[in-house]
Amino acid sequence: MRVADDTKERLISAAAELMRERDDCDGITVKDIAERAGTSVGLVNYHFASRDNLLSIAAARIWDPFGREWERLRKAKNPAEFKRRLTLALQALGDMIADQTNAARVTVESELIKGSFETTRFLALLIRDAIPAYGERDARLAAWLIVPPLQLALLNMDQFEDFSGVDYAKKAERDRFFSDVVERVLGDIGSKTDEAGPAADSSDGKTGNHSTK
Repeated sequence: MRVADDTKERLISAAAELMRERDDCDGITVKDIAERAGTSVGLVNYHFASRDNLLSIAAARIWDPFGREWERLRKAKNPAEFKRRLTLALQALGDMIADQTNAARVTVESELIKGSFETTRFLALLIRDAIPAYGERDARLAAWLIVPPLQLALLNMDQFEDFSGVDYAKKAERDRFFSDVVERVLGDIGSKTDEAGPAADSSDGKTGNHSTK
């Protein structure tokens, strides 16, 4: 490995370690990262341009293992199984967020600030492919009703608890909340997809089984 690559890796690893250890990413300075990595402050800016860019890359590294949960959704054999797997994936995501709150917040803030809606778009593709009764529009709407609200809840868990009555720190409440979200958005689509058939692509864009209450 080249010296430059080794330095970058040490800086990313150091940033990730600090994110796991600290209660608030705002308190992590360029100096903290450089000292943990055994490098100079100037190298942080040289390789990553800013502290925030480095933290975003480190957060993505922390979240890499969760990619396997999304990939499992692709293996669903029918809409009902997809809905079940999506619930499990969101519950696993909730566990990771509870354990790596700093990394989660950095990732969400970066995505929302950029306005890319990358996670929402990705889930929309998974829903469209897994549920034939949904067209592009319905799949995007379903993903929109699932991802952004959860992202916003993550950014202020105290207000989320006040509003919803769900204590995110308690796994049982968290799991039930994710299950309720999937059920309310996707409804009974898993059991009635065959009945919907081509109606999903009708001119008015409605599906008889798509509940978004």
